[in-house]
Amino acid sequence: MKYPGTVKEYVQGETYFLDGLFFAGDIMMNMICSLTGLGTSTIQNWVNRKFIKNPINKKYDKNQVARILIMNCLRKVMMLEDIKTLLVYVNGDLIDESDDNIEDAELYKLLCEIVLENKLTIDNVEKEVELAVKSKIGKNVNSDGQKRIITVLEVLCIAYLETIFRDVFEEKLVSVRNEVKPEGNYCAHIRNSVNFSKKATDKVEPKDKEKNKIGNQAPKKRGRPKKQ
Repeated sequence: MKYPGTVKEYVQGETYFLDGLFFAGDIMMNMICSLTGLGTSTIQNWVNRKFIKNPINKKYDKNQVARILIMNCLRKVMMLEDIKTLLVYVNGDLIDESDDNIEDAELYKLLCEIVLENKLTIDNVEKEVELAVKSKIGKNVNSDGQKRIITVLEVLCIAYLETIFRDVFEEKLVSVRNEVKPEGNYCAHIRNSVNFSKKATDKVEPKDKEKNKIGNQAPKKRGRPKKQ
């Protein structure tokens, strides 16, 4: 399993990786690209479209990176505009953090804890999300804020499960294609053999060839007899 929105493998019991990543301060674009597998143009596009705050001195803080990871997790199963709607639903204005119900870094941490540390299934998502939200942030957020956080986390968890199933599906499909490939080559060989045999049977024997040559000659044009 990988951390949501990253290419980093999850190791059970290890320290939450974002804390270590920002131990020395904010990080540069190249580190985010290595972590997510995203290209710089994709991240810059998200910044230009106001999904993410502009970096300061080309460096991104923990909340900005968490937003990128959340978006990267969702983008395989949702359109960007739907992702924007989801983020606005939980925290209001995407750039103004003063009205947030929960920081992006905390939202992402909750997501990691729910999907990586629990045996999450589609049947227990609601229960696990509600339990995590009420135990972690219940006292600090009003009932409406809790409701919004729970709803968004449920969507995030389901999206994460879907990406896992999709990855497994693609791996299985590639395996099937690789096994079918030799058979495909064999079929191509048979087709070539048939075509070769057909060409061989189409060859004309020399005598018949001469007859065909005569038979295929265009008839001579008959003109009016010349006057004597």
